Amino acid sequence: MLLFNKLYDYALDEFLKTLLQLIPACVPNNELKSQTNFEWYEEPVGTTWTLSRVNEDYIHIKIVSYKDIDHKQDQETEIDFTCRTIDFVGKVVKILDLLIKTHGIVGFKECWHEHDFPKSSYLKLKNFYITSTTYCVFEYEDKGCPLAKTDINKDIELLFRDIQS
Repeated sequence: MLLFNKLYDYALDEFLKTLLQLIPACVPNNELKSQTNFEWYEEPVGTTWTLSRVNEDYIHIKIVSYKDIDHKQDQETEIDFTCRTIDFVGKVVKILDLLIKTHGIVGFKECWHEHDFPKSSYLKLKNFYITSTTYCVFEYEDKGCPLAKTDINKDIELLFRDIQS
């Protein structure tokens, strides 16, 4: 549970983008990575998260905390484990469901210092968890400008869809 308690800090958007980059069904091939990382600053303490794709079905998560993240002093490994990607995504999606249902979109922004709830990343991960497929994005051109869109009805349906525990 320690891992998911850390999600309540705001670096949520960075965490989700980092996670998405490991999942072939969630990003284009040119954005897919085998390892990603980011730092969560809580001044002066903080954590470094390293997520690695072990193979198509498993990821490795390592979280190292520092008493002084800027100088990387007094490090301690808090989490170091490998798990099925779908299981990890499921836990993350359930936490995100709880956050959005508890606070709402506007309420989330009010609680987390003017940071928006990361709706796009959330919907991509939730869709992946439920269907194991890529979120359907339609590309088109208007007046010579390449654009993209999703089905707003599907976006809303997915937002409200409950997932089984």
